[in-house]
Amino acid sequence: MVLASAAARNLKLRQFDVNEIGFQRSKYDHCLFILEEFKGSEIMGDQEPVRVYLAIYVDDGLMAGSDERRMDEILEELGNKFKIIL
Repeated sequence: MVLASAAARNLKLRQFDVNEIGFQRSKYDHCLFILEEFKGSEIMGDQEPVRVYLAIYVDDGLMAGSDERRMDEILEELGNKFKIIL
């Protein structure tokens, strides 16, 4: 996946991720963004953790996670803001 030049400056991408999708920048590696959330019902006791990792270096990105559907949603959201080539 290739992201537009905004990722190279790491400004707009960071602001967009934290504010609109929920990613947090890793304190150990500034190229890594982490999303941690839960799916399922807390009331029903069937919550499962969902983790998605997004590594960005200049204009290249790599996403990995535990929920393929959530990763597709994130890719679509990023595609609305940045030019993405798979």
